[in-house]
Amino acid sequence: MNGLLSYTFRDLNRKKYPISVTASDFTRPLTVTLRDGATVLLRTVAPHDKQRLREGVAQLSGQSLYQRFFTSFVKLTDEQLRYLTEVDGVDHVAFGALDVGGEGQPGVGLARYVRLLEEPNVAEAAVAVVDAWQGRGLGSLLVAALGRCAAADGLTHFRGFILEENRGLLRYLNALGAATRHSEPGLMQVDLPLYTRPEDTPPTRAGRHFAEALRRLQGAAISPAQEPPVAARRGGGGER
Repeated sequence: MNGLLSYTFRDLNRKKYPISVTASDFTRPLTVTLRDGATVLLRTVAPHDKQRLREGVAQLSGQSLYQRFFTSFVKLTDEQLRYLTEVDGVDHVAFGALDVGGEGQPGVGLARYVRLLEEPNVAEAAVAVVDAWQGRGLGSLLVAALGRCAAADGLTHFRGFILEENRGLLRYLNALGAATRHSEPGLMQVDLPLYTRPEDTPPTRAGRHFAEALRRLQGAAISPAQEPPVAARRGGGGER
């Protein structure tokens, strides 16, 4: 599900909901093997990931940027970087995927959701995967991890907005059971039900693909800790 939804930067100040499960309570860093044998570390996003996020956006092609951000050029502001990395783990939850074989463990994928004030069982969600890692099942894995946490918090659906011209992605999501409708000219609203068990996914090719992601997540190894602090990895230096 690479590029499921576009990032949005609205509603920076959100009301807290009295829910009992947070991302930090529900999950620990996981080491997951993708279907092509590559290994990623899946963990919650932290404030020190700002530079990782900058570098990840720089690896997106113009087409990927357009499909995900609705523009072919993105330069994140300091305010947006704070919003995207300083999440509360309650109403705003984010997971990142790190390439454990790359120098400095670069970020290769990111997924998040923000609970909607007016519909507390629904969250606006987004996912992005750098071009070199697309088509390898990483997007589905991120959405599966995000959905597992969201379902534990009482959410039932993810909502997002996709360009109407992105027909391949819309067909894929429809095959996963998503409901779609026009939001505005050229833009579709997509409501995707949350799946936490492989056996609950639809009996379609897309459903089988997502079920595989859920099984990989269930079989992942729990990492003993987050990756070492940047000073330990680099012998000192700036934020990573």
